[in-house]
Amino acid sequence: MNPQALQRFINATHRHPALPRVYCLGDSWFQLPLKPVDLHQQLRGLFAGEAIFANNAVPGRTTAEIKRQFPALQRHLGALEIDVLLVSMGGNDIAGHELAEYLKRPDEPQNRGPYTAAVPALVERHVRLATFASAMTTLEEDFQRVIDIRDKVRPACPVVLHTYAYPMPNGRRATRLGGIFKAGPWLKPHLVAAGLTTLGDKKALMRWLVDEFHARLEGLAARNRGVVVVDSRRAVKDSEWSDEIHPTEAGYERIAREHWQPVLMGVFEGL
Repeated sequence: MNPQALQRFINATHRHPALPRVYCLGDSWFQLPLKPVDLHQQLRGLFAGEAIFANNAVPGRTTAEIKRQFPALQRHLGALEIDVLLVSMGGNDIAGHELAEYLKRPDEPQNRGPYTAAVPALVERHVRLATFASAMTTLEEDFQRVIDIRDKVRPACPVVLHTYAYPMPNGRRATRLGGIFKAGPWLKPHLVAAGLTTLGDKKALMRWLVDEFHARLEGLAARNRGVVVVDSRRAVKDSEWSDEIHPTEAGYERIAREHWQPVLMGVFEGL
């Protein structure tokens, strides 16, 4: 979080001391590069005059990179007297180079790891189940570290997690500034390399990965007090994807209005 943004937040708390103080920690869903239409911006608009937002988010952050912010998170939660912590973490751990680690071709051997029950045949053929389970366990532990920091510094502060949305693995890149800035694709090349040929199969496999991620978040919420999960998996229409993993402005607006706003209204009422 840059010093100027931090100072603006502090100034706002001085002007409006009674408003809830919201701290956003995360990735590009809270800070979309060169295009201020992300989820953080949508929430600021929806709750203008009702809450004050601080944003510690950087595009492309994996969980390993977000963990480097944990000391700052601990300082900020206490010093800024944060009332609500929003966390966008894990999306970049199932996309890009990380995704390639979980995929396999059908003729490669399978190690099912902890998966004793049946999984969809498509998943059985193309996902390294033990590798993926291990990665999700590590990710779950990292989320628990965030919650533990909250428990230590601001135990009454609710933590809000989210599921992102089922992505669109069509190979579309992110472009900004008339094509000067480009990023991605994050999904299709790795899925194709694993032998998936149709868009339907690619979407189905990514849905399964996101569902497993969602299950881990729900487990965290069940085991920890004051943890809420925003389930926006089905929120984005196919026409509302700007690229493979980032919605358009309309998509972010839908997620914020239909899924985040009701949850945060309940959270604010409980403060």
